[in-house]
Amino acid sequence: MISIVIIHFGKKEFLFSCIESIEAHSSKAVYEIIVVDNDEKNKPEKDLKKRFPRVSYIKSENIGYGAGCNLGAKYAGGEYLFFLNPDTVLFKDTIKELFNFISKKNNVGAVSPLLVKTDGTPQDVIGSQFPTPLRAVFSLSLIHKFFPNNTIANKFFLKKLKKDKPFAVDVFPGTGFMIKKQMFEEVGGFDENYFLFYEEADLAKQLTEKGYKNYIVPEAKIIHIGGASTKKRNDINRIFAKSRFYYFKKWHGFFPALFLELFLRFKKEYIFLGLIFLLALFLRVYKLDSTMTFIGDQGWFYLSARDAVLNKEIPLVGITSSHTWLHQGPYWTYIVAFLFWIFNFNPMVPAYFTAFLGALTIWLIYKVSKELFLEKFGLISAAIYATSPLIIANDRFAYHTSPIPFFTLIFIFCVYKWTKGNYIFFAPALITLGVLYNFELATASLFGVLFIFLFYGIIRRKSWAVKIFER
Repeated sequence: MISIVIIHFGKKEFLFSCIESIEAHSSKAVYEIIVVDNDEKNKPEKDLKKRFPRVSYIKSENIGYGAGCNLGAKYAGGEYLFFLNPDTVLFKDTIKELFNFISKKNNVGAVSPLLVKTDGTPQDVIGSQFPTPLRAVFSLSLIHKFFPNNTIANKFFLKKLKKDKPFAVDVFPGTGFMIKKQMFEEVGGFDENYFLFYEEADLAKQLTEKGYKNYIVPEAKIIHIGGASTKKRNDINRIFAKSRFYYFKKWHGFFPALFLELFLRFKKEYIFLGLIFLLALFLRVYKLDSTMTFIGDQGWFYLSARDAVLNKEIPLVGITSSHTWLHQGPYWTYIVAFLFWIFNFNPMVPAYFTAFLGALTIWLIYKVSKELFLEKFGLISAAIYATSPLIIANDRFAYHTSPIPFFTLIFIFCVYKWTKGNYIFFAPALITLGVLYNFELATASLFGVLFIFLFYGIIRRKSWAVKIFER
């Protein structure tokens, strides 16, 4: 018997369509279908049992793809396991062709069908060679974007391989593959340290280490829609990078994996961001020593910073506001005093500090804009911020208002993450407001912003607002 294990996460329509294609095209095969439900919100149990009473249903949390497959395999009664993504549609005799091949050919590890598009043509990626540092550099990095047809990448993605008869591959597609249950258990199943991605490469490596070969059988075909599960998540890139790092660390060592990961994460957007940063830094430091603005209030900070270093007179408040009984915070004095102490009272150092902090804010505004909107908006925002005359003047002005944009962006980022459900960011948002207040009293208005979000969250019983009172 063949146990078909499907990990559900996403729209139930894909799952039902997949099961319908199995039942329509596998009438002569002896099989069972096991659905492991990894979706934490949309549980299809009732509709599934109503439409497909033969299907075994296993309720689970979102434990990851590999762990879900391992869980399904524990309940499988078949001699063979067929792991299948829910966003797939089987062709006629797909299961029969896979079974005939794996049961009659010796020394077979896993065997996969050919992944095709809706028009029946093979998909661009149907398997690969084993990932190695060299192959990753030419196939998974910025180099591949600039030179997509380089020889190493073409071999890695099996671009030139004929697909008209069964062929051996290093890594079979995890979208769907058949394996003997005994063999699956022999290698320990999927490594559950992978949440998603690279688990099939790891399993293929384990099988090869045991002396087995993996194959793709073109006579067996499935349509893979792709992205049906991953579209629901906004952290896919982070999960992919984490799995990739773990794979290379496991099979090639920690330091090669670390250096490779740093290289692979470098994107063309970073080149533009780097150019924007260099332009911003140039505009902020060019002839700064001869054109720096200096006003009387700056003199107060310089003198109080001097007294803090020489006379150990640490101020508890800063310069007065327009209301003489109301003082600004003392943080800028502390920063200037520290810079004077390190750089022997060089009067230009505070200006270079704010200039560099202003340039660093370019990265922060890119990060925040990318998080809230899109990466292209992040680059546009960074470019506008880098070249705005008023912003440049503020960054070349060694004054207590100069650091405000930097910390305001941190505040915005923390509030955004908090309201997206990560309630631990409430404390950093509150701390950032305290820092801002100690630079400039006017930033107290941002406390109102935080209060509005908090009030809204409590009234609507949002978990990100309610949970902060449970700690």
